[in-house]
Amino acid sequence: HLRLSPFTAQLDQLTIHGLEPPSAPPFVHIDRITVGVDLAALLGGKVVLSNVSVVNPSVYIHVDHAGHSNIPRPPHRGPSKPWQQRLFSITIDHLRLERGVILFNDRRIRLSASGGRFTFAMSYLPSAVGHDRYHGEVAWKDMEVAAKRWIPFPSSWSVKFTIGRQGGSLDQMRWELPHSWVEARADWPNW
Repeated sequence: HLRLSPFTAQLDQLTIHGLEPPSAPPFVHIDRITVGVDLAALLGGKVVLSNVSVVNPSVYIHVDHAGHSNIPRPPHRGPSKPWQQRLFSITIDHLRLERGVILFNDRRIRLSASGGRFTFAMSYLPSAVGHDRYHGEVAWKDMEVAAKRWIPFPSSWSVKFTIGRQGGSLDQMRWELPHSWVEARADWPNW
């Protein structure tokens, strides 16, 4: 269901399937997305989402012991194609997530958050068979998060990561709190 009004669009019951079996939950399901477009930026030739509200998003990621996952992969490119393919890049001036759930294998994380400038970009890095990878960059400025039983608190963060069939890495993570900051890096060679 898609409803359009001036500079705002609403999409209900969005489901994106990955490589999961029919008996598993879908890769992504969102009950409702409301998107506001920045008209001034649009007239200037850029698409910038001014406000995005996501209600009841759920993301399901399953990785088995052999490194196979339900994350969809782009089709294999021939040798004449670029070595890296940008899958998407998005910028949102204000993002609100309401009653979200991330299910990673059997671990469930509930999440609600709201904040300023959000950016997310994902690229596909093809290589030898079975060694293809994804590289992602996510950042969120001036946001408040409420997860588990935490009291909401303000922060900004950015993450660069790589995910492959065999494992992955947190290439860079920086979390800025009101009076301090944390940086981290991690590798996990096997799922």
